[in-house]
Amino acid sequence: MDVEAARNHEIVRGDHRHVDEDIEVEMHVNRVLSAKGGHPHIVRLRDEFIQDGFDHLIFDYCSGGDLFEALDQGPFKTSVAQRYFGQIAHAIAYMHTKGIAHRDLSLENVLLHNDQCYVCDFGLAASVSCRSHDIVGKPYYIAPETLDGRGYDPSKADVWSLGVMLFMMLTGVPLCTSATLNDRRFVYLKCHGLRGLLLSWHIDMGPEELDLLEHMLCVDPSRRFRVDQVLTHAFVNGGGGFERIDNPHSTKTEPPQHKASVTSKALAVMLRFFKHPNVDVPVL
Repeated sequence: MDVEAARNHEIVRGDHRHVDEDIEVEMHVNRVLSAKGGHPHIVRLRDEFIQDGFDHLIFDYCSGGDLFEALDQGPFKTSVAQRYFGQIAHAIAYMHTKGIAHRDLSLENVLLHNDQCYVCDFGLAASVSCRSHDIVGKPYYIAPETLDGRGYDPSKADVWSLGVMLFMMLTGVPLCTSATLNDRRFVYLKCHGLRGLLLSWHIDMGPEELDLLEHMLCVDPSRRFRVDQVLTHAFVNGGGGFERIDNPHSTKTEPPQHKASVTSKALAVMLRFFKHPNVDVPVL
């Protein structure tokens, strides 16, 4: 399995037809989220116009690329992941209070500017008050209940995706290829829990972030945290992630800090994880 495959935007229905991002949805959601100054960690829509029959949307410029690209140098230091995640979680909570679920949360859909995170790309957004049925998003981030064909709460699916994002920021690797029984790593997670999975990969994680991830990456959505519960967790409260930024383009850009190294065993597991997707269990 190649980590770069996580960038591929595969959006499919149960009958395997592609679900296109909706420009009308994108425009409407951006208008709602940008109204009255918007949110400090959501990319702001500044203007829109039609030229030669094409819609044009003007957003704030973010010079730092996306979080997926920033992860190329390895997992972030815990303090950096904590701060970034706090910013993203507050942005998604804001969306949910506006009645909107993102449904395509990923590291690729979070931009960086001046070492601040900005959530973007709302073409697959949906109402939080209605059950969703479309299977949308990038495979590595899709919640397990979205794939069973019975409909799902999109706000809870967002929380799963947030959990995968935090997991990747802390470890540098995806959780699994897809959250289905056809994925042996997901089955291992379901049977042994996140602690068991990390133990098998020889990856150490602090107690606060592990506790939060266990509540976010709960396979049963009825037992999974809501985003408001995420915000009150000690890992988020202690990260200083959310701050009001009146002018997001006024501070000096600093590159994200990465962990200095990973253990040789963990590195071997990661390489095996990428190269051999069909290995029975993720252990050395």
